[in-house]
Amino acid sequence: MEQQQQQQQQAPSTSSASQQQAWLARISAVQREHATPEQMAAIKARSEASRRSAVMAKKASRVQKSLQLSSSAWSAGMQSPEVNSEGGERASVRGRAAQSAMLRLSSPVFMGSAQAEGATLEEEEAAEDALAEAMDQTVALQVAEGTLTMADATAAMAGTDDAQAARLRDALAQLVTEPADAAACAAKFELYEGFAKLTEDARYAVLELWGTAQAEFEGAAATKAQIERDIQAIDRQDRLGIHDDPRKWFVHSMCQAACRNQAHINGVLTSVSAKLELLGSQTECPICLEAFDDAECTPTALSCAHKACEECWRNWVAVRGRRAECPLCRHGEFLDAVVGLAR
Repeated sequence: MEQQQQQQQQAPSTSSASQQQAWLARISAVQREHATPEQMAAIKARSEASRRSAVMAKKASRVQKSLQLSSSAWSAGMQSPEVNSEGGERASVRGRAAQSAMLRLSSPVFMGSAQAEGATLEEEEAAEDALAEAMDQTVALQVAEGTLTMADATAAMAGTDDAQAARLRDALAQLVTEPADAAACAAKFELYEGFAKLTEDARYAVLELWGTAQAEFEGAAATKAQIERDIQAIDRQDRLGIHDDPRKWFVHSMCQAACRNQAHINGVLTSVSAKLELLGSQTECPICLEAFDDAECTPTALSCAHKACEECWRNWVAVRGRRAECPLCRHGEFLDAVVGLAR
């Protein structure tokens, strides 16, 4: 009886889905019949561009998750009781376990982003799905082995920047004073070395990612320029410099510099991923609300990666000058300005 009720409940939704598919098939056939070959080619090109941007966004997100998960393993090891209070052989074992977890989570498989030579778009999409599954399995293994907590793993996989920053601060606090126990001292220094290498690997990963992804921004000059400035800032002297504090263990200052750099790299990855998703998702001008096309409503990308049609943005900049705000990022201010200026 219960099975019959479930089938009856599912029947309307199944029927509705079938009707929607039939409608889509009919509308698609009508549109194809009336569209010119040029229009169909443009539609296909936009669809493929959107899919490419989505694949690159997944790559950027994967690199970021790899970095955050590895940092979480480092933080957990640095704050563990074995390293901080027990010392001795237990500190050495826990330190090695944390380093092993970092190497697994930041392996070139997860942190690499170069496109396979000759790979089709479909193959790239399938590869990203497979890597996401492999990363989930690796994370589950680290949780089972105790080098990651489920809470830290969940926060890292979600890309929560605030949680990541808090973990790094808590771990950094364990380096203020040099440990008296020789094994704990060695474990913490080796963990710092692993963290410094992770930061350097992440830097190379961002450069590799940008080498692959920048072609997606060819039609978005302002967005591309902004990302390039952010990437160049990774090597800025004030971020790389070490300011030694004689009141603290020297490892603290070195690790603090690595933390600053890692935080910036994490921000760059967040920005690249978000901008790629925006480039592939927006279909209409937020000013005139007309659908983008290649004739009368040609899109142009803003520095934030949102789009507006060329005519609207040109007029809006002419009206507002340097104060021209993105109609999506600052929607309230945009509306106030439009309404006020039109009086």
